Amino acid sequence: MTLSVLHVGLESLAVRVGGLNTYCTNLVEALRVDGVNATATWVGGDESYGVALAPGSLWRRNLAVARAVRGADADLVDIHFAPHAVVAVATGALRHRPMVIHFQGPWADESRWTGGSFLASVVKRRLERFVLRRAESVVVLSHAFAQVAIVKYGVRPERVTVVPPGVHLDGATSRLEARARLGVQPDAQLVVAVRRLVARMGLDTLLCAIEQMPNVELVIVGEGPERASLEARIVSRQLSGRVRLVGLVPETVRNDWMSAASLTVVPTLAHEGFGLVVLESLAAGTPVVVSDVDGLVEVAEMSPFVTSFSAGDCDELALRMADVLVEQDWLSDVVRQSIAGLSWTAVARYFAQHYELMLTRIEEPDGVVVLDHTARLSGGELAIGRTAEALANRGRFIPHVVLFEHGPFERELRSRRITYEVMPMNERTQSRRRDHLWGGFLVSLWDSLIFALRLGRLLRLRGVRLVHTNSLKALVLGAAASMGRPWRLVTHVRDLWSSPYLSEPTARLLRKLLAARADAVIANSHVTAQASSDDAYVIHSPVDGAFFNLAAPVEQPELRVGVIGRIAMWKGQDLMLEALTLLADVPVTVTFVGGALFDERDFEEVLHDQAQSFGARVRFLGAVEDVPSVVANFDVTVLTSRSPEPFGNVVTESMAAGRVVVVPRQGGALDFIVDGENGLFYEPNDAGSLAEVLRNLSSGAIDRTHMGDQARATAARYGAPRMAALVEAVYESVLK
Repeated sequence: MTLSVLHVGLESLAVRVGGLNTYCTNLVEALRVDGVNATATWVGGDESYGVALAPGSLWRRNLAVARAVRGADADLVDIHFAPHAVVAVATGALRHRPMVIHFQGPWADESRWTGGSFLASVVKRRLERFVLRRAESVVVLSHAFAQVAIVKYGVRPERVTVVPPGVHLDGATSRLEARARLGVQPDAQLVVAVRRLVARMGLDTLLCAIEQMPNVELVIVGEGPERASLEARIVSRQLSGRVRLVGLVPETVRNDWMSAASLTVVPTLAHEGFGLVVLESLAAGTPVVVSDVDGLVEVAEMSPFVTSFSAGDCDELALRMADVLVEQDWLSDVVRQSIAGLSWTAVARYFAQHYELMLTRIEEPDGVVVLDHTARLSGGELAIGRTAEALANRGRFIPHVVLFEHGPFERELRSRRITYEVMPMNERTQSRRRDHLWGGFLVSLWDSLIFALRLGRLLRLRGVRLVHTNSLKALVLGAAASMGRPWRLVTHVRDLWSSPYLSEPTARLLRKLLAARADAVIANSHVTAQASSDDAYVIHSPVDGAFFNLAAPVEQPELRVGVIGRIAMWKGQDLMLEALTLLADVPVTVTFVGGALFDERDFEEVLHDQAQSFGARVRFLGAVEDVPSVVANFDVTVLTSRSPEPFGNVVTESMAAGRVVVVPRQGGALDFIVDGENGLFYEPNDAGSLAEVLRNLSSGAIDRTHMGDQARATAARYGAPRMAALVEAVYESVLK
């Protein structure tokens, strides 16, 4: 039986070309090609699959939409403009059919930017909220607007899905051909902005930047109420000879302008859910400069041919444009290839599956709020990111992350399509060291109590049934926020609650807190479980699947050793250098991967000084983003930690890559390393013991290929889907 879906849009493209209208039209047409009976109702147009609404007041349009929804023989209704569905929702016109809403921006806030009154914006926000909170699924184009839907409109996080839009990748025109049609000189430095002429689009910032670039021409494609004002500013800045407003043009001409451009610019000041025009420019083979607003930040992460600048800063914009114009010989095909996975065909297939899920699922998934005090990319954050993604894919529990600071972990969550929000913690509490945890909380007790109250209110607003704390500070504050609340508290222990990590008095207090407040405890290894709770579930951290794709190392004349981890005294990188002094007669090279935090820079300098005597045998790469590509160049990974590691993500990742791992006989590695079979032990803090193991590896006394194969087989037990299934079982037991 063919799936039938009614889409409620804003306007036909025949009425107005805009982001929402373009998205809705392209999705409907792609779904129809994919075999879905997709129809649409919107203002105007004569599409064969559309039912045209007569122009008129919002109330009249609402009545017409309600009639169309009630009379449609559709399995599901997809709303692309929430205010059009108020009457349909209020009167039961959906007749118990699932409703999906595409939230493409806060209508209320946008109206304020265009001069609407405060009272009107309040009414509009209430109308939007009324519809959004009654949808079974709310689809957003970016995490920026996911946060708007969750925080400002009160949509439950588990109902929000982030799905980037598609773009047409075929039929692109070459730059020279497009310029010939438009009458543009082949060697011109041409900047194009396809924007609606309203204040929030930041076109005045662009004019300011163009004023600083005397050899650059600008063409602005679009129409809007700011046209007269822009024309006046073009004259006042003496840019009439270099800046043109071409108004609204047919889609083919619009695409020609993007193909003809040396670069396009999206200088938005506010409320940019994604910026579909960015993808359209890349599909035309043209690089883009965008402001760092809302979803544009995320678009910039998708392609190396998108450059960002600080919104409203015309000087920085001029610099960024100049940098891109220097590289005018970009190959258009290479630019297009950077977004090859974002076709409308792929988006349509995703939504066909999404609609089927809405129609066939028996119960709505439960939401889980994950709390983490830090947004740094450490082992615990990477592990919870992989687990959250695998949990979401299973569909029973949908995680939503609340961070207590901004940082690089946000990008990791975005890449895994996990919704999140940031509730910044007071700096005095955020910077409090763990070894002075309770003393610090007494000093900043007021800050902590206020934060816990705010956190409790946030959790209540999210309608949460489960809270999962992922760090020590998150445990303490999450436990305080949960007092007297109905939700269940699951605590993840990822650190050794013993010296030197924690003082014994602090560890005892934390164990009492666990016993009193936590409904379940998850530990990442048996040693962390023994130090924290006798009742803990041991669930190891999941391995990044990218490491399994690496080929086995090809033996080289020298043994290539990698030491991966943050540069810190307790991480013991100096132990590796000490062992290397005992291997002067052995062909060994050592590569250190990882950077130092501010308070560890002195130790980093000492390491560099010590390494100078080894010459080319020792390298420091610093922090790297693509760790698998670095591990691909290693034969052996050595863990040099002076203190026991709670788990050792680096170890299991290297095992997944089929590398031999050499680790101290202590800590979490005892859970999965069998000495001589899938890895090798050395005695902790003993450079001589480490040197002897490496000497044996270099001599060929150990079959490195066989050991690497056994290591990979062991790591396969720690895939994210399996670890997520174990976490899910804990959630189920807690709710029961």
